[in-house]
Amino acid sequence: MATQLAPGQLSWLHGNSAGSMATQLAPWQLSWLHGNSAGSMATQLAPWQLSWLHGNSVGSMATQLAPWQLSWLHGNSAGSMATHLAPWQLSWLHGNSAGSMATQLAPWQLSWLHGNSAGSMATQLAPWQLSWLHGNSVGSMATQLAPWQLSWLHDNSAGSMATHLAPWQLRWLHGNCVGSMATQLAPWQLSWLHGNSVGSMATQLAPWQLSWLHGNSAGSMATQLAPWQLSWLHGNSAGSRATQLAPWQLSWLHGNSVGSMATQLAPWQLSWLHGNSVGSMATQLAPWQLSWLHGNSAGSMATQLAPWKLSWLHGNSFGSVATQQAPWQLSWLHGNSAGSMATQLAPRQLSWLHGNSVGSMATQLAPWQLSWLHGNSVGSMATQLAP
Repeated sequence: MATQLAPGQLSWLHGNSAGSMATQLAPWQLSWLHGNSAGSMATQLAPWQLSWLHGNSVGSMATQLAPWQLSWLHGNSAGSMATHLAPWQLSWLHGNSAGSMATQLAPWQLSWLHGNSAGSMATQLAPWQLSWLHGNSVGSMATQLAPWQLSWLHDNSAGSMATHLAPWQLRWLHGNCVGSMATQLAPWQLSWLHGNSVGSMATQLAPWQLSWLHGNSAGSMATQLAPWQLSWLHGNSAGSRATQLAPWQLSWLHGNSVGSMATQLAPWQLSWLHGNSVGSMATQLAPWQLSWLHGNSAGSMATQLAPWKLSWLHGNSFGSVATQQAPWQLSWLHGNSAGSMATQLAPRQLSWLHGNSVGSMATQLAPWQLSWLHGNSVGSMATQLAP
């Protein structure tokens, strides 16, 4: 296919192809729900122009419409919204419509609870605009998404995080939703544990200024301290560490501390699975260098390796992979490897559905070109996308 083709050119659902579409088509131009195709739409249409709910099509909409112009909850339209409205202007619980929202809406403006889909999101929207709770699809994401946009723990999605929010802003404990976060607000400004709200805090407060565990406050700490300086798990404190250390330097799993790591190390350098530590890794290593599956470590990898170089399936490790290889070079389905492919190939060159390969496609495909429905993980993303 011609280069720069959009995901609509990818066969999305079992054997269903969006067909041949003009280049630069956006992701909503792809067939999303069971056998439902958004059809042929003008180029540059925004994602809310995609048919989202079962058999419901947004239809043909003016280009450049904002995401709140999409019907969000079952048959409920956000209607006409004012610009720059704050998150409290959104109805949060079951059956409540987000109502009127402004342009540049923050993540709290998305439907959060059970059965609510994040729906379609405007291009370049931040990852926190994705659905958080069980059974909710991340949907379409803007390119350059960060690693927290991947499903991290068993069926638990790191969910959405405001841009530049640290990993501790992810929903960590079972059934706890981070909820909505103001853009650029610090993580302590979010309600974290069962029904406990940090309340209203002055902006620019550091994360240790948040009461984190049941009634336990990190207390008053020097400003500019990093998140690992906060007590994370029940009564476990990362202790006093050098400032500017990254979050993986925090004790993450029950009583397991990553220890002292070089500053600026990335989060995959944190011990993620029960008692498994990635150990000491070269600075600036990417997240796929993290041990992902039970007891499986990506090992020591060359810096700047891409995420598909991570061992994904139970006990399957890519081993040592050439740098800059694309994600379709990852063995995705049970024991199925895309094989050896030319470097810079796009993810659609990966065998996605049980033994089904999308075939040879153009480079630079966006992440929505990956198989989304039917238990398929976000998996591979176009090169240069964050894990």
